[in-house]
Amino acid sequence: MVINYDIPTNSKDYIHRVGRTARAGRSGVAISLVNQYELEWYLQIEKLIGKKLPEFPAQEEEVLLLLERVSEAKRIAHMKIKETGGKKRKGGGDGEEDMEKYLGIKDKKFRKLKKK
Repeated sequence: MVINYDIPTNSKDYIHRVGRTARAGRSGVAISLVNQYELEWYLQIEKLIGKKLPEFPAQEEEVLLLLERVSEAKRIAHMKIKETGGKKRKGGGDGEEDMEKYLGIKDKKFRKLKKK
């Protein structure tokens, strides 16, 4: 999974980043957080790839409700990285399930997107 918390100003950089989601024939997911100032870059990306990207608008109040949990998850992730010296954890996986569990993600729509 790739999460773009800032849209690249160059559309080709976006394609390069998102291309990292699926390797060796596997599917992947990319989520891009776009604000009103990045909308033009977002539209340029759609033009370059020749298709409209799905939108999932969020209300500011909803986002702010999750801010505390996301901040805590980030703090925990940084601690784990320090503990392991930046090495990947044994047993495979990328920690998505742990993060979903911590954040309380139970949204079936999100899970369907992730499996595509």
